[in-house]
Amino acid sequence: MFYQRVFEHQRLLGLKLVPKLKLAHIWPSTWQRMTVSLATQLYSKHMAMALKFLREDKKAAHLFNGSEATEKLTKLINDTFDIMNGRHKGESINGNNWNNLVEMEGKVTKGKKSVLEDMLKIIELTEECHRNPGKRPIM
Repeated sequence: MFYQRVFEHQRLLGLKLVPKLKLAHIWPSTWQRMTVSLATQLYSKHMAMALKFLREDKKAAHLFNGSEATEKLTKLINDTFDIMNGRHKGESINGNNWNNLVEMEGKVTKGKKSVLEDMLKIIELTEECHRNPGKRPIM
């Protein structure tokens, strides 16, 4: 729902908060649903930042109230993908970044193990909700 609103907001106002966001990200065809690049662009840090920006924007805030969980999940999926898709030695999982807080780009971030554990908790909650449709998760 919020991803669709970001797309429509960009289209109507000519903004490019999520530069690669296209119709295929929101309403993918059967073939496009299998395209990893569309998923990684939708669940990107740009989308998480756009949700936060639009929620805090006075003109758009009413459309994005309650988007905090979507922003958090989007960032978690992005971070998980980045961890699993490291392409060079500096991005690899190693003893220095597995358990410890890591300084990147002037920011201190959680260790990679912590990010992956958070993602696993979300997957387990999703499975529990599927098994027990009437039960709401407590977070």
